[in-house]
Amino acid sequence: MSELEALISKSILEASIQAVPEFEEKICRMHLNENLLIDRSLLLEIAQEILPKLDFRKYPQPYYKSLVGDLAEFLNVDPKNVFVERGCETLLKYMALLFNKARFLIVEPTFPILAYYCKAFGVNFNRVLLKEDFSLDVNRILAYNQQCNILFMASPNNPTANQFSKEDISTVLENWKGLVIVDEVYVNFGTYTVLNLVEDFDNVIILRSFSKDAGLSGLRFGYIIASEKIINRIKVLSGPFPIDVFSCEMVRAVLDRWSYFRSMIHSVITEREHFRVILKEIPEIIVYPSDTNFILVRFPRSVKAEYIVKLLLKRGFAVKDVGEYPLLTNCIRVTVSTRETNEAFTSVLKEIIPKFMWE
Repeated sequence: MSELEALISKSILEASIQAVPEFEEKICRMHLNENLLIDRSLLLEIAQEILPKLDFRKYPQPYYKSLVGDLAEFLNVDPKNVFVERGCETLLKYMALLFNKARFLIVEPTFPILAYYCKAFGVNFNRVLLKEDFSLDVNRILAYNQQCNILFMASPNNPTANQFSKEDISTVLENWKGLVIVDEVYVNFGTYTVLNLVEDFDNVIILRSFSKDAGLSGLRFGYIIASEKIINRIKVLSGPFPIDVFSCEMVRAVLDRWSYFRSMIHSVITEREHFRVILKEIPEIIVYPSDTNFILVRFPRSVKAEYIVKLLLKRGFAVKDVGEYPLLTNCIRVTVSTRETNEAFTSVLKEIIPKFMWE
């Protein structure tokens, strides 16, 4: 071990760097759940409008009180219960750092970043699987009440695409003895929010962003809704200037124009349902219901998803192979795009599958 490695914790030394595939510009990006239905020219117009007002020589307002106030009004919560940061991945990192003496219970299959940070920081955690229909296994979750302190779930969930039933969520919130973290990044594509199920935030932490619904993936902005006590501990980790002034003003401008973004959320949902209908025309594949901006597809055993992914890439479409996740053998995740792109993708998939089965 080198002198440098001797200064680094064993868990971080053993962690692997996260790998994200990169593709040529001409490839249709249907693998990262970006919202490309949002008008790029509008976002550029907003950026050009706010840039002259910014002075990059100066530090931002500490803890972004104006933005937090706008967000709190938007959410109808107290500003003391809101905190903003550089994307939800950073907030999940803070969860692992802040509660490093806890034992997490992670509902899977799900977005793997919290488990990644728990491993990297040497934080204990257990996993509990969804049922075969991707619903919450409430009894199995509550059986961990004595063993685990913090429960994590994403609803709507990535990559299963479903929002858990309100009744199951309510039962868990009412009976879980520790903290509950709910990732609601995709909530505006679903039918309800946990925000409306809790009167206070003593044991509930909600994570959100504007990456999926407002098309701001490149901005790296996320926020958390929690008790004032938890917010204050997160501030210890983040410092007073967690995001830049440009991101702050972009988000405020998006909130001012939320009627447009709300209409585009409805457009995504419309395209999603059309996409599901035409995908279902392909024999033998399973197209799951979705409460997100992506669709989960399962292939029959005779068709290997990993090879389909490679063939799709050769034809110009990048999708996410999620077959290694528990319960998701032979599945891919496909982002909802424009109608033209969705229909072109479906046509290519219709060509590939019979040819693959014949070979």
